Amino acid sequence: MSVAVIFEVEPDPECFEAYLGLAASLAPRLATVEGFIGNERFRSRHRPGRLVSLSLWENEAAAIRWRENALHRSAQDKGRGGLLKDYRIRVGNIVDGRGDLVLLQSLEGQAGRLAAAGYEVFVNIRDPSHALALGEEPVSGSLLAGVRAMRVEVLRDYGLMDRDESPRP
Repeated sequence: MSVAVIFEVEPDPECFEAYLGLAASLAPRLATVEGFIGNERFRSRHRPGRLVSLSLWENEAAAIRWRENALHRSAQDKGRGGLLKDYRIRVGNIVDGRGDLVLLQSLEGQAGRLAAAGYEVFVNIRDPSHALALGEEPVSGSLLAGVRAMRVEVLRDYGLMDRDESPRP
């Protein structure tokens, strides 16, 4: 079963560019991890400094390989050591039916409608014509018209301060 890792992050404002540089430095290694499908980064339209990194994996074992990678572990330590003001990580299975979280993509011209419905809208850092909206189930069928929906059954949800579901205390 495919897995999504949704990493919402707010770098310390003084470390914003350093965070982006660190993330970019990990990309070549990330691309070599067996089971890695892809990664996109998005900026919040309404919360300055808030980013989302969406990573897709063939299965949970592949996502764990990346989580346990030494280079990535070092980056995690830097993030918790002050580079990041806050973060939230949600890991879950991509499901066909109802999930806990809905990610809507291909939002051309619909971002305002989705934001009004309570979704947080993020714009792709490299391609501003591509956006992502995050929201929780249930979702109205009318909101799904013309967008690509990915439902995620959340397995773990943790952050900088709330470590209860973290695999690494």
